[in-house]
Amino acid sequence: MDDYIKTQTDVTKSNLKDLESSDIMKAHNIRQNEAMNFFEKYALKDYPILDIGCRDGGYMKILKERGFSEILGIDCSEEAIDVAQKQGYFCIVGDAHSLSKKCRHNFFGTILASHVLEHCHDVNKVIDEIYKVLMPNGRLLVEIPFEKKPNKIPTIWGHYLFFEEPQDLNCMFEGKFKLVASKRDNIKNKWYRTVYEKCS
Repeated sequence: MDDYIKTQTDVTKSNLKDLESSDIMKAHNIRQNEAMNFFEKYALKDYPILDIGCRDGGYMKILKERGFSEILGIDCSEEAIDVAQKQGYFCIVGDAHSLSKKCRHNFFGTILASHVLEHCHDVNKVIDEIYKVLMPNGRLLVEIPFEKKPNKIPTIWGHYLFFEEPQDLNCMFEGKFKLVASKRDNIKNKWYRTVYEKCS
């Protein structure tokens, strides 16, 4: 687990440095806003929302601008959380594999996991943890990249899991979640966005 956390925090440090480039930041913001244009229709605004892998608070900023008030961010990188907290966002250091140790059960109306699952070394454990802290009939918003499995794992991006087709993702949620909506992105057709509802 220590090696896993180190891999992910090293990737986050690199990503935070990349975001210092105005061009990269602009492209990043365009993707996040496009994703939220899709996700917002399905999120439950009257209930708390959890942003898993919140990094420096990019999505938390967009959520706040769009009228979400109770937002909690969680990330395994202390450096990223420090950046987000300095911007005034409410977030904590934690790992997606142990959400129920940090969050109340059946509490969140919506959970956002954008570019999170591909970083998880035990995705079934993460899905179980999401199920525990999401309220009955709550919504899970997921974005993942489509990519072929490389020779070396984890990749330089810290990816442990790889998706080539929608079913590669959707089959993981069968039995605990039902698929509500899905969409490929309009920019590169590389990212896959899905909305799931927790089965009660």
